[in-house]
Amino acid sequence: MHLSTLLNLAALPLAFSFSHIGNLHAKDLSGRIDEMNTSLSGLNNGNTSLLKPNHFTFQAPGPDDLRSPCPAMNTLANHGFLPRNGRNITHQMLVSACKDGFNVGPLVPDTAFNLSIALNPEPGATEIDFAMIRTHNIIEHDGSISRRDSFFDPTNPFSAATFDNFLTYWGTDQNITLAATENARARHTFDMSKLNPEFGLSERQAGVFQGEIVLMLGIWGHPDFPHIRRDWFEFFFRNERFPVHLGWSPRDVELDQNVRKIVVAMKAASPTDIPIAFPAADTPVAAPAAPAA
Repeated sequence: MHLSTLLNLAALPLAFSFSHIGNLHAKDLSGRIDEMNTSLSGLNNGNTSLLKPNHFTFQAPGPDDLRSPCPAMNTLANHGFLPRNGRNITHQMLVSACKDGFNVGPLVPDTAFNLSIALNPEPGATEIDFAMIRTHNIIEHDGSISRRDSFFDPTNPFSAATFDNFLTYWGTDQNITLAATENARARHTFDMSKLNPEFGLSERQAGVFQGEIVLMLGIWGHPDFPHIRRDWFEFFFRNERFPVHLGWSPRDVELDQNVRKIVVAMKAASPTDIPIAFPAADTPVAAPAAPAA
């Protein structure tokens, strides 16, 4: 997941119309965004008034607490924006947690919850837990930038070796452009495909994956000039904790419908020598049973 993991781009049209960018071609949009990165990436553009007490109250999960393949959801639980045990999460809880924790609007949590609630076997269920999100090929997918594929470990814990492989494509850069981020994602995915004999990433799953990275560009950079500040990004992934001590605060612009223009630029920036999708079945594979509460 993979923060993703939060966004199912299968639910978003691939061709969007934006009155404010007129007839700007997707390649031009990608270039304009990288130009803005060069001139503006030194700015913080957070809003400290959006910090909540929970941003400062990290608690590592206990042995009976559930965690998901999504570092964003795990971080929200580690800070108490979501139940710390990773269980009994309602739609409104997820929407409120994403807003309060990340200043992310309802588009992303709506999609994540709708995908996850279908995995609850209880008739008429209104709650999800993190174990459900481990189900392969729904939200969780192969090629993660921070988890080994489910083929190797279906519990999806953070993998330092996997994450470090992704980071090698950034070199020593500290402010990472949209184009450099998509290049790293694509090449890391190709690396992972060579390790897993059952590797698969359908076009739908690739859209999920790119959507996860789009969220990172808005949260650890800014929705208006998407990029990634590396120290925030690395601390978040390695610790599943908000990097408030490094100067981060929720962005001063909500990340919601504005993800759409970043998606267009991300697709335009994808390297042409690496496939977007890899042959795979979309058949879900049941996650391991959750431990008793």
